[in-house]
Amino acid sequence: MLIGLGGLSTGLSALDNNRPATALPIQAPDLSRCATSTSPLVINCCPPSNQTIIQFQLPPSSSPIRVRPAAHLVDAAYISRYTRAVQLMKQLPANDPRNFMQQANVHCAYCNAAYEQVGITPRTQIQVHGSWLFFPWHRLYLYFYERILGNLIGEPTFTLPFWNWDAPDGMRMPSMYTANPATSSIFDRLRDANHQPPKLMDLDFGHTKPIDDSDQLIQNNLSTMTYTDPDWLNASFLFYDENRNLVRAKVGDALSISQLRYAYQDVPIPWMNARPTPKRPKGSRASNDLKKKAVKAADAFPRSLNNGLIRLIVKRPIINKSRTKKEKEEQPEVLVIEEIELDAGETVKFDVLVNDDDESTMPDKSEFAGSFVNVSHRHEGMEGEMKINTSLRLGITDLLEDLGVEDDDELVVTIVPRIGTQNVIIGEVKIELLS
Repeated sequence: MLIGLGGLSTGLSALDNNRPATALPIQAPDLSRCATSTSPLVINCCPPSNQTIIQFQLPPSSSPIRVRPAAHLVDAAYISRYTRAVQLMKQLPANDPRNFMQQANVHCAYCNAAYEQVGITPRTQIQVHGSWLFFPWHRLYLYFYERILGNLIGEPTFTLPFWNWDAPDGMRMPSMYTANPATSSIFDRLRDANHQPPKLMDLDFGHTKPIDDSDQLIQNNLSTMTYTDPDWLNASFLFYDENRNLVRAKVGDALSISQLRYAYQDVPIPWMNARPTPKRPKGSRASNDLKKKAVKAADAFPRSLNNGLIRLIVKRPIINKSRTKKEKEEQPEVLVIEEIELDAGETVKFDVLVNDDDESTMPDKSEFAGSFVNVSHRHEGMEGEMKINTSLRLGITDLLEDLGVEDDDELVVTIVPRIGTQNVIIGEVKIELLS
């Protein structure tokens, strides 16, 4: 699974490496052709398939907005309703598509290659991880799961809690998931006790030093990820609703949470009002010594990360250096790392720095542009090496302001290998405006 960790303007990992070569939208699968999944365990997570499919309809615009609460702020009454709903879901007959395990199977099938793409030859699996379907599919999946829970307790406005882990009070596993192990329907004995309250959660999946949460914002990136490509908008999936109906929903149905009639509790997030600080005085350009250590990006690629860090001189696009705030928002400047070739089954991480010669720089400094992360995810058909080719886009508009180098014509970009980069090849690094 690819993850782009970037700054506050834009931090995108291109998630379109699995687009079908035929340039057709992925269609809802034929459930009768569902196959055994591997994850890597052999699992049959195929759903019931002998039902008529109905088309998803957005809820009426007049229906109330359902507010998802922060998990660490919910009260005893909410926990009682939530655990009751999950308990009822687990007690449904095993062949009921709303059953807890059946709902888990929905995720298993789409994320572990149980389905083939309809009408595509040769055989091509549907895999919503590591593709541009990741965000909309999971949004729809949780939407239907949430609706089923609400229906089971007769509460149509019920919402799932969200984990507010990027605020100090939410940085521990929500206690409701670890309480009452003998009776709670949401307790899981497989959760690692070493990470349960009162311990802070270790979200350092890259196995490096602790990182600043501001590096992991997703919501600010979504505005730049609303594609207009019909292959994306018309990609469709099958889910079961609260009435056991088999429903076909499209990516285009999931673009707006307000149209889905839900929102998130407004909670304080202190870091959003804080910005990284530069290591050197504002306006300090890349030193001549640093530039001497770098090579021109145009002459450097393709390049392997097997031999350590890569330091490049990258030209900026020709733009008005005194752009207004509105112009910057409409066309943010992005650092693009393209043709990143790697094995999807390996965990990979590298960091990206700008105008900095210290490879230990962390996200609390303005020179830290972001990270590329691939979390190992193997499934059927991936027993050996599986090469993928992807890209990373990191917003540097704020970074340039913080460093005071908006008038510079070129930047020194350093790519620092962290985890599993020995077989990673990079094809190009450039800076462009994102329209």
